[in-house]
Amino acid sequence: MTDRSLATHRMNLAKALSEPPAPPDDVLPGLPVGTVGALVAPGGTGKTMFAFGLAMELACGKPWLRQSLGLNAKQACVPQPVAMVVAEENEAEMHRRLWRILESMLPTGSKASSARDEMRELLQRHLCVYPIAGRLRLRLDEEGSPGDLKALSTIVQGKRMLILDPLRQLHGADENSSSAMTDIVQKLQTIATRQSCAVLVCHHANKLSTVAGTGHHANASRGAGAFTDAVRWQVNLSDVDDGLARRYGLNEKQRALHVRLDLAKANYIGPQQPAVLRHSGNGALVPVPFK
Repeated sequence: MTDRSLATHRMNLAKALSEPPAPPDDVLPGLPVGTVGALVAPGGTGKTMFAFGLAMELACGKPWLRQSLGLNAKQACVPQPVAMVVAEENEAEMHRRLWRILESMLPTGSKASSARDEMRELLQRHLCVYPIAGRLRLRLDEEGSPGDLKALSTIVQGKRMLILDPLRQLHGADENSSSAMTDIVQKLQTIATRQSCAVLVCHHANKLSTVAGTGHHANASRGAGAFTDAVRWQVNLSDVDDGLARRYGLNEKQRALHVRLDLAKANYIGPQQPAVLRHSGNGALVPVPFK
């Protein structure tokens, strides 16, 4: 039960002023443990593949997608345990996606076989995936039971990140209600704080941002703006615009095979340049080097 006594949460300023602060314990660039972030994209853009790819590279200690979010290539990467709950896909589909993303992560040539064995071992050790489509319904709104939050807290014990995909399948509230969306984020914040992990929740973009070409903005998320206000970090996937296409040397036909990646909101790090990801032949998203 949450401690309702405000006095017990008073900051110890004497200690804070006598000791230098510790650096943030980031799981993703700008998303430290104890916080909630969002991945916002229109349907069909590839947000599940992107989120699953992030989960797999975190579990393997690889930096590829995180470099697109601002991770310095020289920063050390170590395997980190991740739990991912997928509410719109079944186990058979996630099995197929697992193999597709794994293929996109493997090097070519003679080192592929040994790298595959190493990555398989790391994934088995550090990644837990829960495809619940058609089998289980978790609710984060007021209609949910305490057991739903307990279930999420249980699977994330000892993990560095919990990924939930998508938000719409995890509640029945009015997404235009500021109080309802704030309450959901606060519940996820409680899990993040108590379990010392980061939470990343996938959410759909609104139709206006897709039509108007503003999918890279923080207010592109569907429903009440209170959702974006409440999360501490937000990354968006959207169509590649004319300017970014020119910067990356993409013609009109090539643009359809690419998506734009923006760190639309980051409370704890500075602004980042947009990046471009390519849909590989098997559907996985891979970073495109800037020309």
